[in-house]
Amino acid sequence: PHVLCGVTGGSARAELRTEIARGHGDEAALIVDVSPAFILQAGLPYAASDIAVVMDADLTDVPERYQDTERAARIVSVIADALPRKGLLVAPAKLWDVQDYARDQGCTVAVFSGENDVTQRDRFRARSAAWVEDGHVVVEHRGRVVSRERLKDDVAPAVQAAAALAVRALQPPAGQITG
Repeated sequence: PHVLCGVTGGSARAELRTEIARGHGDEAALIVDVSPAFILQAGLPYAASDIAVVMDADLTDVPERYQDTERAARIVSVIADALPRKGLLVAPAKLWDVQDYARDQGCTVAVFSGENDVTQRDRFRARSAAWVEDGHVVVEHRGRVVSRERLKDDVAPAVQAAAALAVRALQPPAGQITG
């Protein structure tokens, strides 16, 4: 099957899924939360997705030998395999192995951080970026700030930043993020 968005990572997947669905305006949208343990055991449960989001690579639900940085990055990178060419992968700013894998697959990358620590290197390598600054989630696309939303108190800042990128990519015109 084809899904709107695949979400993976070691933490906050359910919260991220909820934020994307809420921001997209369709609580029933086919946004699939795929645990890294499931990916390791069975692969992806779908054939294609419009976009994908990796929340992090700090895995706790896989055997210990797969929790090291390199192996964990490989596991969560699998989510990019279901993206179309030039499809969007949203990933943490410092998770360069995952970003590089997605680019090698022909995908576009957007990066996020729950803090104000997205570097020039991160911005240069990504089409879009989102970070938290002065109580707001700032979204930048191709060097230009396109959104600045006040942080919600009840949702982790990193989740809000990742969701902001995903929601912008899913709303017409999608070219603002993926183009």
